[in-house]
Amino acid sequence: MPTNQKTSLGLNRWQGTDKPMRSDFVADNDTLDALLTEHFADTDKHLTDADRLILNGPVVGTYAGNGAASRTVTLAFSPKAVLVFMADAPVQGYDSSRQCRLENVGFATQQGGTRTLSLAGAAMTVHQTQGTPAADGTAENLNRTAAQYLYVAFR
Repeated sequence: MPTNQKTSLGLNRWQGTDKPMRSDFVADNDTLDALLTEHFADTDKHLTDADRLILNGPVVGTYAGNGAASRTVTLAFSPKAVLVFMADAPVQGYDSSRQCRLENVGFATQQGGTRTLSLAGAAMTVHQTQGTPAADGTAENLNRTAAQYLYVAFR
């Protein structure tokens, strides 16, 4: 039996003059095993492998266009890259009334991106051409009124 009884974890506290018995060591090992088993199984404190896959993987989200020349969508984290595209539309569409190609997709990193999309920290800004298309005959189209857009943000 230990002279000074137990530690805060309930383990035996030995001194040099104590004569430990095997049963004392077994009891300490059982206490440690129970505490560690409970701790490792606590999913509030530890992520499961499935949780890690979700958290470390890309995040997919949506937004509806509001027609403004630019719109900022704030993400829950600062992605390394983002891909945005209009749902149910080709990568490039055509606007016959303005006779221009529509850029329905954008890609950006923290260092730069397409003219349709920019990324600064957790802020993803999409662009919509108002009026006359660019000189090259294209119009930004990532915020068309009522259009649905999807994005994939990469960690």
